[in-house]
Amino acid sequence: MTQAQATSRTKKSLPEGWRWVRLGEVALHGPDNGVFKRREDFGSGVPIVNVSDLYRSLYVDMSLTERVRVTENELNRYQIAQGDLFFCRSSLKREGIGWCCFVKELQEPSVFDCHVMRVRLRLTDALPEFVAYYWQHPSVREYVIGNARTATMTTMNQQDLANIMLPLPPIEKQQQITKLLREQMATVDKARAAAQARLDEVKALPAAFLHRVFPQPDQALPNGWRWARLGDVAATTSGTTPIRSNSAYYGGNIPWIKTGELRDGFIEQAEEYVTSLAIEKCSLPLLPPETLLVAMYGQGQTRGRTGLLKIQATTNQACFAILPNEKIFLPYYLQAWFRHNYQQIRSETESRGGNQPNLNGQILKDMVIPLPSLDTQQQIMVLLREQLVSAEKLRSIAEEELQTINAVPATLLRRAFSGEI
Repeated sequence: MTQAQATSRTKKSLPEGWRWVRLGEVALHGPDNGVFKRREDFGSGVPIVNVSDLYRSLYVDMSLTERVRVTENELNRYQIAQGDLFFCRSSLKREGIGWCCFVKELQEPSVFDCHVMRVRLRLTDALPEFVAYYWQHPSVREYVIGNARTATMTTMNQQDLANIMLPLPPIEKQQQITKLLREQMATVDKARAAAQARLDEVKALPAAFLHRVFPQPDQALPNGWRWARLGDVAATTSGTTPIRSNSAYYGGNIPWIKTGELRDGFIEQAEEYVTSLAIEKCSLPLLPPETLLVAMYGQGQTRGRTGLLKIQATTNQACFAILPNEKIFLPYYLQAWFRHNYQQIRSETESRGGNQPNLNGQILKDMVIPLPSLDTQQQIMVLLREQLVSAEKLRSIAEEELQTINAVPATLLRRAFSGEI
């Protein structure tokens, strides 16, 4: 079903004086594709609008664009005018296709990239800002993304873009709607920035709490504390991955933990389970509750993350297991120390180079831990638990607030393009 067919069912719902039109019907010029340039052409010349410039805001900020060398013919053919609309023609990510913005101000001759499509409107019919806002409407985004072509990249062509329908009121109404949306979106942006700042502050609280607890390497230890090498105070081990082709090893009742499940919290269940046969044949260790797991490698931010077992389990080879020693340390205290030193641990391994700077058992066993008495560890942990639980609650509140604010633009756009404002 085309968008024209889909929208024909709702034509009666348009306010009086509005009409459905194809984008191509109100275009003075385009849609057309931009200039193709090689990477060696960039660095000097005239500003060029490319895909990355479309996602910053509704308006293209020409002061932030790259520069490219062009011929006189290329400049004449692909030169931008104030008010030009730009649409993402090809994107590595499907959700980026068809994203739209327009040029509000232009200080010098400029061009646009071949991965971008340009539309120049007849201003007596449609305002660029009005159309750009409409292209952020949830139903339009859903339609554009759903009808894009996907191969190596997600793409749309000129005819696809020209055929998309938009509800068009008289120019005076377009001016009224865009003015109101501009004011409302500015208010939303301020609220979003404030909410994001609050969330960032709350996210920083756990690190601040941990920083207060643990002495720094260049600080003298408090009375009753000592430095201890991890390998001297704890037994350690790691697991393995049973061969995947042997179905007899999987689907049992023994939790098998992988690094992706280590999120600096407690582990009470697993994504996968292995059988007792796997334990027997693959030399997998059965780890008791209160074993601390540390991710030696993994994707993204996984390396250095921890998980504290609350169940008996085993692990793959990427998890370093620190068995409990109730006479010397509390596992939760040790986990807190690893959380506190997360960035330092990662930076030390990154300095070793390589495509994937992994941790290994020897590095972890050689780490030196500040150890107070068990009573002091217990006092620290009681306080830390309270602080971290409080921080998590505040984070949840801040995330919900930000999520609520982020939903407001879609509501405003639905109201605006149904004639409610």
